[in-house]
Amino acid sequence: MLIAEDLVLLVLEDVTGRPVGGLSSRMLDLLAGGALVSELALTGAVQLHPDPVTHMVEVHPTGVRIPQDPLLQRCLTLAGGHARPAPLIRSCGIDMFGHVAGRLVHQGLLRQEQEKHFLITRTSWPAAEVSYKADMRRHLCAALFDGAHPSRRTATLIALLAAVDQAHMLFHSFALPPAHVQRRADVIARSDWAAGAVRGIFRASRRRGWGGAGWG
Repeated sequence: MLIAEDLVLLVLEDVTGRPVGGLSSRMLDLLAGGALVSELALTGAVQLHPDPVTHMVEVHPTGVRIPQDPLLQRCLTLAGGHARPAPLIRSCGIDMFGHVAGRLVHQGLLRQEQEKHFLITRTSWPAAEVSYKADMRRHLCAALFDGAHPSRRTATLIALLAAVDQAHMLFHSFALPPAHVQRRADVIARSDWAAGAVRGIFRASRRRGWGGAGWG
């Protein structure tokens, strides 16, 4: 399973198959793109380099640990031009949320349903199997609520959710206030540069008014 696939499962509501946090389709694509870039970084396929002339940070392929998954291969190809983090994540995320959800349908974890309202057709992806997602949520809850040390994969998922202010929305605790959960997520997210780029895009988008509600 790709990190992007785990992320899509987390943000979709099991019964309705719609995004829990009310994020726009553009921001959902951005999250999927951020997950792909994060996985390349996590596996050592890319790393950050400062440009010696402009001093801007760029994403460079390392030439090792070439991924087998076609989505990661495409993302690595896009990084081959020494891209800046934010533009790379945007490029990797184009129409990616729905594409990843489609893969999960083929794996038997989601169902695809379409509903037409006048001339607008909306697609939703209700859960077809929940045990994998439930196990994943247990690992994230242990890190957010109990202070457990997360694996690098779990930390990446938390970092991406925190980047779009969803960690405290998706994970609730009767014992801890949402602000504490968000702070814990932010601490875990500090070392993830791809999630940091997603956060920057998300906050800029909110100022322009297209990062929030309006899925579909």
